[in-house]
Amino acid sequence: ISKELAAVAVDESTGRILWRRTVPAERIEATHQIGSPATSTPASDGRRVFVFFGSHGLVAYDLEGTQLWEHRFGPFRDEFGAGSSPIVVDGIMYITTSYNHVYALDAATGQEFWHYKHKMGPVTTFCCGPNNRGVAVLGDRLFMGTLDAKLISLDAKTGKVLWQTRLGAPVQGFPVTFTAGGKQYVAVQSGWGVDSAGMQNRLNLAKPGEFPEVPQGGAIWVFAVN
Repeated sequence: ISKELAAVAVDESTGRILWRRTVPAERIEATHQIGSPATSTPASDGRRVFVFFGSHGLVAYDLEGTQLWEHRFGPFRDEFGAGSSPIVVDGIMYITTSYNHVYALDAATGQEFWHYKHKMGPVTTFCCGPNNRGVAVLGDRLFMGTLDAKLISLDAKTGKVLWQTRLGAPVQGFPVTFTAGGKQYVAVQSGWGVDSAGMQNRLNLAKPGEFPEVPQGGAIWVFAVN
């Protein structure tokens, strides 16, 4: 297995590799054998491609593979890889990192606009690392689920907390926004839900005894957005 951090462009019609670019990593965080540093999904705004390499940080390329900028992060705690994927809206990129940090960056230059650091409550539980999958964006607001069982709304321009509400269990996935009947909503799953047994089996097969109990139960929460 290569110990490189690489971004690869593939021709969608033929599968031919168009370009492959690596970054010189000073360190690559150790992950569980069923995880890897390549768990994040790249994003594109149609002119640039953005790749999140966990503790190494974010790297932006043009569509021909020329590196445009790099924004360093970390080191993070990511036992199964940094699963957060960047999202770009109106020239601003939003990315989350371990323990519910949120960063807003200029998509053209990588300049940091703001950084939100969530203050964890007394009850913080998680399975498979303190990871977060990302935020949802709706207009001038961001939404993020947290490891201490909250849904938080942030001002997209400043990172200021607009409101937060408590959920029934921690959140490691990302919220989604949608429209129904002319109204806008945000939804998020808390807890492992019906997948807890399947996740337990996969972990037991990979490394018996290392993960003795995956939390059961879960719910999908839906909120109207005014």
